[in-house]
Amino acid sequence: MWRRLLILFFFQMALFQGNAAATDLIWGAVVDLDRETGTLNLRMMGASEKSAFHRARHERVRVRFFPEDLPDGIRPGTIVNIWGEPIPGKTPAFTATAIQRERRAHADPTGVRSRLGRAGHNGAGGHGS
Repeated sequence: MWRRLLILFFFQMALFQGNAAATDLIWGAVVDLDRETGTLNLRMMGASEKSAFHRARHERVRVRFFPEDLPDGIRPGTIVNIWGEPIPGKTPAFTATAIQRERRAHADPTGVRSRLGRAGHNGAGGHGS
């Protein structure tokens, strides 16, 4: 019985990990948004490397979201990070599973630039050493 529960547990964990790894990340500035219909247009600034949008280099993407999932303070001009899935079709479109307002003064949605900058302050490593 324990063996079956253990196998079931690991199967569910693997399924959860697969879904989390399947989401793409895009980021950019909100051009316009309609909270009632759950759509916004995004002027893309970047996308995760595994994303189809990273390779295609789209300038504008239409994003669909659940209105109740949109954080407060999102309006045209706001820089946002959006996780989700591309919608197949001729025009670039994306279904959002999570939207987060960019809180940094610069676009660093993954935090890599920030970590690289800190690496040089301890006297070893970092850029150019």
